[in-house]
Amino acid sequence: MKNIINQNTIFVNFEKTFRPLYVKAGNAQFEAFATGDEAKYAEAVETEIQIQELLSSRDKFEEAKEINGRTDLSTIQQREAYEIYRAYLSHQADPELMRKISELDSEINKDYSTFRVKREDKELTDNEIVDILENSNDSTELKDIWNESKKVGGFVAEKVIRITKLRNELARNLNFENYWEMSLVLQDFEPEKIIKLLDELDTLTRDGFVDIKSQIDDCLAKRLNIDISELAVWHYGRYFQDVPKIFELDLDHLYKDQELVGLTKKYYQSIGLEIEDILEKSDLCEKPGKNQHAFCFGIDAPRDVRVLCNVKPNAQWMDTMLHEFGHGVYDKYLDENLPWVLRSAAHIFTTEGIAIFFGALSSNPSWIKEIVDKELSEQEVVEARKMLQFNKLIFSRFVQVMFRFEKALYENPDQDLDDLWWSLVEKYQLLKRPEGKRSGDWASKIHIATAPVYYHNYLLGDLFASQLRSYIFNNVSKNASFANDEKIGEYLKERVFAPGESYIWEEFVRFATGDDLDPKYFAAEFCNR
Repeated sequence: MKNIINQNTIFVNFEKTFRPLYVKAGNAQFEAFATGDEAKYAEAVETEIQIQELLSSRDKFEEAKEINGRTDLSTIQQREAYEIYRAYLSHQADPELMRKISELDSEINKDYSTFRVKREDKELTDNEIVDILENSNDSTELKDIWNESKKVGGFVAEKVIRITKLRNELARNLNFENYWEMSLVLQDFEPEKIIKLLDELDTLTRDGFVDIKSQIDDCLAKRLNIDISELAVWHYGRYFQDVPKIFELDLDHLYKDQELVGLTKKYYQSIGLEIEDILEKSDLCEKPGKNQHAFCFGIDAPRDVRVLCNVKPNAQWMDTMLHEFGHGVYDKYLDENLPWVLRSAAHIFTTEGIAIFFGALSSNPSWIKEIVDKELSEQEVVEARKMLQFNKLIFSRFVQVMFRFEKALYENPDQDLDDLWWSLVEKYQLLKRPEGKRSGDWASKIHIATAPVYYHNYLLGDLFASQLRSYIFNNVSKNASFANDEKIGEYLKERVFAPGESYIWEEFVRFATGDDLDPKYFAAEFCNR
């Protein structure tokens, strides 16, 4: 009886201690993003520091470790104990070391933020750089701007290597081989299984990628009026992580006279998912001082879920609204009877997968016809489907580069990282490395420095989205629009949203789709066309 009381006390006390703080931090951050209020930003930071300090308690960590090792707990209690243990584990490193990492991370972020590409004594914004790399047909201009944009990598590379070594030191203090391994384990992954999964995806998609890469090369050479042999990395955008501008398709005309909030509500209602309560708490229009991006805040899911957007009537924002409210319905329909610590998505990549699943509908011809009440031309239908296919395959290859580069980076940060980066680009993206000595091109990708060992979750989300589409179409609804059928919403509520974190992610995927997470669904959707 004493042990049962002790373990229940730990569970109850964890919620009593942390839930109010997470709610306070979420409210402050939402208000800060919505208004630009410096006081709210300060409140959010102060509360986050308080959370970090509480999670660094060695005594509480030892309690959580003891409970996590118990074999007499129910399945739900085991999950609860593990999540609490994992929360404390990630904060057990030397506080001085964590301070050094935090300070260097802040310095690196500032370097990225303040770096500017110059052109004829004019500083270019990031949007202007992207616009040139997407739309210019002048190879000299593309080469110059691309090379200038890469200089930030040489500027920050030494600091990124330094923070890499500090992160490795932190990981070794917690008995991990390196930070890459620690990050995957703390994300509830077995590293070898993820390597195997991406190896399988590589095998399944390589031929499909070779095919679309050949089509892209033909189109780019014609657009640029050069020979295919003259194509270079700067002709494919900054990183070749999405399709270059080779299609004439522009879906903005479908949405320019539409009320996107109304379309979002109409769609989710059509599958039996109500979002009125989320809409009432959300902030969706542009205003001075407001953060210009888009976020979903599960402040106290499932009771308090909000979305922040800056909606404009175009295709990108239709995708974004469906995407963010995908996160929103996931949080809203979590089972409230679950322990608080389990009231979140089964995994980072499963909520990304749901958001990707819904966001992609904005370019689905059947969805556009049923929800927007507009019909694409035959040519637009062909291009919409090809653009989605091309983007998914291209992005999957770029993630292969990112995943394998970060693995090797943390295994040996003193190796020739420039050669490593370009060797992976050549292998997985089929691009020729630029001539001459390069310095820090890899570090121009900000995520390597400031959001380490995370990019794979976007790709796993894509795999999960493909698997969901296959399962729903074959078992729930034959409607290719994934609209106007409440059976879809019922399935998602019962099999995807409600379980929260009550299963480990592998068991959850089997529960939701009847199969292990398998790249064959992604390959079947985007390679066999």
